[in-house]
Amino acid sequence: PKKSATPAPAQYFALDPAFVVNLNGPVDGPRYLQLEVQLMTRDPAALEAIKTRAPAIRARLLMLFSQVSPDQIADVAGKQKLQAASLAEVQK
Repeated sequence: PKKSATPAPAQYFALDPAFVVNLNGPVDGPRYLQLEVQLMTRDPAALEAIKTRAPAIRARLLMLFSQVSPDQIADVAGKQKLQAASLAEVQK
């Protein structure tokens, strides 16, 4: 069997500051969502692209997060769905 190549080390980029958005939903008082987002890549060129496009990535994620309602993220499956949607937005 072939030995698998060792993957390149993970490199992280934090989108600071944390995202804070109002949640959609019935009006029973203000509800907020606060998220800290870090992007990970193993490709140095991708890391540079992330750094260059960080403001656009942040804007896309902000639009996505502001459309979330509390019931959509009440369980683990909802949180995983938001995570997958976030990844799709970053990859665009």
